Amino acid sequence: MKNSYLLSLIVATTLFTGCGDTSLTTINDQPATSSSTTFTVERGPILGATLADANGTLAREIGKGQYVFDQEVEYPVVSTGGYIDVNRNGTIDAGEVENTLHLETAEGNVVTLATTLSSNENIKTFLVGDLGIDEVAIANSVPGNDQAIEALSDTVFKYAVENDINNTAELSQEDLVHIHDEYRARYDIYLQDGLEAAEHETDLINSMSIVTLDDAEAQAAETEINDRSTSDASETDTQDQIEPIDREASHSEVDKSDDNRTADMTPDRI
Repeated sequence: MKNSYLLSLIVATTLFTGCGDTSLTTINDQPATSSSTTFTVERGPILGATLADANGTLAREIGKGQYVFDQEVEYPVVSTGGYIDVNRNGTIDAGEVENTLHLETAEGNVVTLATTLSSNENIKTFLVGDLGIDEVAIANSVPGNDQAIEALSDTVFKYAVENDINNTAELSQEDLVHIHDEYRARYDIYLQDGLEAAEHETDLINSMSIVTLDDAEAQAAETEINDRSTSDASETDTQDQIEPIDREASHSEVDKSDDNRTADMTPDRI
């Protein structure tokens, strides 16, 4: 009887721990929060962006377009500002482009133009049904590792810049018609030319005559981002140091209060 009980317990434990992926909590079948806290923000990689979740919690940058939240996040996760690392070397150099696009994701751990577009269900239907882009790739791939996402990102970026569009999740049906044929042509080229994403990125920027950073502007931007990171780290360290001091002060106040109560309870001496 005892052995039978132990066997049942082991089987039940195995079944419980093996059911599902606990990294996502769902509400109404939609991801609400994620315990995976590292996000990649990429147009090309975007350096120096402000990345925040729905609660306003900010992520810290760890380099090459990656950002980390120190706690569980709530979607959507939104990226603004920063600089597009055109040559993908991890630093801001002359030739980089200031990012003016709103980027977001409602699931997963990448923030791209594809995830931004798919936050609009009508556009998501267009991407999957009309362009034939895989839904899993939309949510999880970045331009640097998926040619379909790269071609989509380049096509939409070009269209958004030329038409002064900040949030591509607000594209109209007419906008999507214009994007359709260029995406198809660009994707076919990317499949055949054998070039890396950084080369496509550079060619695209040069073809559009976009204003890029010069040496002085690049150095100033790099310095500003480094100073911001140092400031954020110092602020975190200061908070860590202040907390135990406050607790110590609090204990001291309690001790004084106890002394006062003891004094009040002592009979007056004549």
